[in-house]
Amino acid sequence: MPMDPIYGIYSAVTHPNPATRITVEEAIRLYTADAAYASFEEQDKGTLALGKLADFIRISGDPFTLKPENLRNLKVLETYVGGRQVFSSL
Repeated sequence: MPMDPIYGIYSAVTHPNPATRITVEEAIRLYTADAAYASFEEQDKGTLALGKLADFIRISGDPFTLKPENLRNLKVLETYVGGRQVFSSL
């Protein structure tokens, strides 16, 4: 499996077995807040809040409104680490 979180979210939402599919909201939470909790870093990252690291991406579309099969077409436009831009495709 690719290490790409967008592909991971797409796979979780469109899994061939409907009984194991999860929602976009659940998949994003697993990659953000739940991942920070699992690594004991929820005080520093996982959500956007005052005093946290502000690591986030800007993507080419809204995953909450796209059809599940189109999630894999999302592209990262910008990446921020600690609130500073470290990547831009614009």
